[in-house]
Amino acid sequence: YYAHLSDATRLLVLYREGGVYFGTDVVFVNPVDNVRNAVGWERPDSLCNAMMAFDKDNKYLEEVLTRFSNDYVKDDWAANGPFLLTKVYNDKFKASDQVHAIDQSAFYLIQWEEVVHFFDSAKPADVDRDLQILKQKALVVHFWNSRSHDLVVHPDSLMGKMFNTFCVSCNPISHPVLAIKPSAEETKASQLVGVDAVLKTETVAEQPIAVFVYDDLEAPFD
Repeated sequence: YYAHLSDATRLLVLYREGGVYFGTDVVFVNPVDNVRNAVGWERPDSLCNAMMAFDKDNKYLEEVLTRFSNDYVKDDWAANGPFLLTKVYNDKFKASDQVHAIDQSAFYLIQWEEVVHFFDSAKPADVDRDLQILKQKALVVHFWNSRSHDLVVHPDSLMGKMFNTFCVSCNPISHPVLAIKPSAEETKASQLVGVDAVLKTETVAEQPIAVFVYDDLEAPFD
């Protein structure tokens, strides 16, 4: 699985450098400045590695990396990612200050099984209500690219409203659908690099943000 390389890379960079990792299918709805040494519950029995924040030389990550190397499982997509994070946490780190398992709502309020519904048109009152819930309970929203990559964002959907409200630099491919006019900076950057996507790098709380483009669909890296 090519995802295993991504699993290892994000862990290794966070361990060596410290900072924040998030997948490219994540939108921030609230600041994460105070999130440190943290990983979130996706379900009551499983942590998830789509969003993580850790200090350099973190002991929890050290143990995860050690087991990744010693007990690598090549034929299971999640064994070296979510399953491994959860097992190490349950085995040795439940009471440790080296890792905080954050409530599911912080990173994964919208679940993998239900995300497709939020790309569809909905009543304005329902969209506004759901957006307020996200703003109150979530730090980030993971829209699960492996599940939603072939969906079209309806302008009257929760996802459409969320992208319009919170997306710092959305891929211009969505602009015609959402009626977004690219900024001058986006247009200029796209012309300079000859691509449609624009990546912006910023600093949060003096920690570097580690951003990796990875594929959830078991395809080779570009």
